[in-house]
Amino acid sequence: MLLGYMYPEMQNKWSVKCMGTFYRNYSSDALSVNPAAGEVELSRDGFLGLLPQGMISDNEELRTAKDPVAAHNEMSWRNRLLLEALSPIDTFAFRYRMAIEKEVSEILHDKTKILLKEYFGQDLDAEKDPFVRKIMAWLPHITRYRGDLPFVKMLLEAITGYKVEMDLSHRFSESESPRAWLPEARYSIIIPGLTAEEFKSRIEELDPLREFIREWIIPYDVAFELDIRSHPSGEKAGFNDILNYNSDIQ
Repeated sequence: MLLGYMYPEMQNKWSVKCMGTFYRNYSSDALSVNPAAGEVELSRDGFLGLLPQGMISDNEELRTAKDPVAAHNEMSWRNRLLLEALSPIDTFAFRYRMAIEKEVSEILHDKTKILLKEYFGQDLDAEKDPFVRKIMAWLPHITRYRGDLPFVKMLLEAITGYKVEMDLSHRFSESESPRAWLPEARYSIIIPGLTAEEFKSRIEELDPLREFIREWIIPYDVAFELDIRSHPSGEKAGFNDILNYNSDIQ
């Protein structure tokens, strides 16, 4: 994994020797790394370590040898020879694992995009609105927060960077009749000092965000309004705030 991060251009160029000397907590995975030569010595077992016991050497070879030292040297030479011969297999396996590691890392890095596209039908790369792009990251957890009206206030403050006021005291009725009405959640983003043109532009910019929140978070039986105010509730409104937007009165 570290070699993939440190030397991504070397993924298909490493030559590997598996030395079979790994002991947990006592030895490193990589005994030596030579980027210039493209060589790596690993402490792990390679293909040679998978061969059945007794296939390379007779189990009784050392015990029955007349010269144990010579027999041991011959076994060591034979192991080194086989290690060199099987190095291409170990190299292929190592490069294959690096390719898998890279693919898994890319999937994990883009898991949010994949979840949004495959399960929610939302393409994060195609979305142009900056506010909606930020709020999309919450969709994988939306079942936890759907219908949580205070969460909407916190989310709006986080993505806009302004104070937001929530008002749940209103009722919505198309016929203005008390017989049939819906509870209404009103959110006001406090942005002081806007001119009339800036106010109109900001309101239009909120349209995609307003529709996204209404679709994904607000309950279907709750009316939803999102607007902009230049002063918090409780403060005395000036001439420029009487109509709830910035205007100049001469």
